[in-house]
Amino acid sequence: MNIVITNHSYDTVISGGDVIAAEFAKCWKNSGNVITIATHEAGARFFRSRGVETSMLAITPGAASERFGILIAAIVKTISAIFQSFSWRGLKPDIVFASSWMWTDFLPALFLKMRFPRSKLVVGCYLLLSHPNTKSYGASTLNRWILW
Repeated sequence: MNIVITNHSYDTVISGGDVIAAEFAKCWKNSGNVITIATHEAGARFFRSRGVETSMLAITPGAASERFGILIAAIVKTISAIFQSFSWRGLKPDIVFASSWMWTDFLPALFLKMRFPRSKLVVGCYLLLSHPNTKSYGASTLNRWILW
């Protein structure tokens, strides 16, 4: 089975979705599936630190956008991931797994699903989220509430 995981929400704080996506990727790979993880540079470093093979990573550009703040970086990474989903050749996923409902993970997965209508869209759903008043979403109050 061919499985694509979209994970673009990781920035500097590791979420449960990031850890679960990494563990699912390793488990599914060991079960004989072909895994592609669509992520950005920081996400790739995280996945490598969790023991995910580099060959499983499809890295989208967007690192330069991080100097403009977390919100701009999230927008740039999401748009870049959507364009990447339309540029892949030879990829026919059976399952598209968005590692969370956050728009940075979900929108690229949704566009990939629309490109390959026969694939199944699966979204990771978690019971607990950090409250937007914590600093895990960045310093700006607006950013914290938008990204929450």
